[in-house]
Amino acid sequence: MKAALPRSITFWSGILVIAFLSWAWWDSLRANSHTGRPSVRMGNAWGGFYVFTKESWLNPYATSERNPADPDWCDLQPAAFPLPIYLRPESIPSDVVDALFDRLYREKHPLFTLREFIELGTSTTKPGGWTLFVPHWLLIAAFALPWSALLLWRTRRRKIKLVAIAPETE
Repeated sequence: MKAALPRSITFWSGILVIAFLSWAWWDSLRANSHTGRPSVRMGNAWGGFYVFTKESWLNPYATSERNPADPDWCDLQPAAFPLPIYLRPESIPSDVVDALFDRLYREKHPLFTLREFIELGTSTTKPGGWTLFVPHWLLIAAFALPWSALLLWRTRRRKIKLVAIAPETE
């Protein structure tokens, strides 16, 4: 009897989704892709998927004399496995924001971590704004774990069914 896994729609759909998420991760480490409106923007950059609201400095079209989203003003320390981030402007202590802005204006090309960069951008949003960053490795894991469990369950169920209908040999 032929193996059922390569003929499974569940298997090939999962391979397709994981391949797409892996490509998005690879692409996000090399370029910043974004879309949205001035009030809500989303994109694929820095090793993850981000969404932010209320005209943050993370918006590449924001106007300012020194925009941290412009690569001429700062450098971003890359991370292959960044952590998820959810920030509201009210949740960032003012001394942290002051220190980040001090580095931005004092140094020629300050090197920021991803969290510092997002804190800097989120601190400029209007009250009620927020920023969410979900790394691609987390999206892949969130998909791959239940997908793998489903494939194992289907394989086990198929084996039990084959044993039940197989003729007894004695």
